[in-house]
Amino acid sequence: MTLRNKNICIIASSLGGGGAEKMAALQSKLLQDNGYSVFVVSVLDKVEYPYSGKLLNLGALQAQKNYFFRRLTLLFVLKRFLKAHKIDVIIDHRTRVNGMREFLLKNIIYRTKTIFVVHSHNRAQSFPKSAMLSKYLYRDVEKLVCVSKAIQKDIVEKYGFSNAMTIYNPIDVDWIESNLKGQTPAQENLLFFGRFDEASKNLSFLLHSYKGSILPSRGVKLFLLGEGPDLPLLKTLVLRLELQEHVAFLPYSPNPYPIVEEAKFVVLTSNFEGFPMSLIEALACGTPVVSVNCQSGPSEIVQNGYNGLLTPATILDFTEALNSMESDKSLYATCKSNAKQSVQHLTTEAIFKEWQALLQAI
Repeated sequence: MTLRNKNICIIASSLGGGGAEKMAALQSKLLQDNGYSVFVVSVLDKVEYPYSGKLLNLGALQAQKNYFFRRLTLLFVLKRFLKAHKIDVIIDHRTRVNGMREFLLKNIIYRTKTIFVVHSHNRAQSFPKSAMLSKYLYRDVEKLVCVSKAIQKDIVEKYGFSNAMTIYNPIDVDWIESNLKGQTPAQENLLFFGRFDEASKNLSFLLHSYKGSILPSRGVKLFLLGEGPDLPLLKTLVLRLELQEHVAFLPYSPNPYPIVEEAKFVVLTSNFEGFPMSLIEALACGTPVVSVNCQSGPSEIVQNGYNGLLTPATILDFTEALNSMESDKSLYATCKSNAKQSVQHLTTEAIFKEWQALLQAI
């Protein structure tokens, strides 16, 4: 079998809504465009991002009403799919927190070479709670691909894995640029785009920082673009902080790039990340960024004072960074002029070569 004849199955929680899901969809396009036979499995019935290959949408299947048997049935639907298409390598992008399910998948359903992608520095979103079970499940898989060096370091220290490596998330520059308006001057707003999930994205921190900054008095509005369970909480906080004239909520879009391009800069205040797509996508749009230095990803993306600002995770420091990006015209011009070139090492072409080398080696 030649390398390009390998049948690759990409498994994701869904094909919409989040960064891991976007990467799974983009990876399917990259592999198929480069000659691989690609199959895609979406656990949930949410398909928004462009993808390539034959799709098995488990979320859209109707099974027995009993919850347990419905889940069990879907597992064996997946097993038949993998066997029917003679899958050589599985690339699993899901969160993996249910120990029993992961045991069944690895030992009964998958039964072929598997690469598990770790998208979050928060181990509670990436591995079962039991460290002993996690070590047992993943110590002998072909590879654990981490999307940042900080994640790799963390799981090696925690679990002692010798099969972990880092491959960064790529950006589809051609797709992004095809959706830009082109040379749009920066508007008087800053932008967050992502999921409204307070536990991870810490958007109350952002609102308090914005409130204490000079931006509202300068007419610089804050746009929050996305969806998520904490939208009502955030709207209530905006009213309590009396920011309703300065903060606007924009609906989620799988193509946010025209809005990203028009923003003065993009902000990130997360408690934890993996390799935040909003930062690299903003930079690819030519928009500088201001981010807290959370675990993990921002420090591997943001070059402080070159393509944006990286700050400690305190409201005082972040507020000062917002003020600097607004008032220091030279700083802003430098960060904006360097934005696009600072992520050229993350193009699909560059990252595909790393995945190709991995697939060839296993």
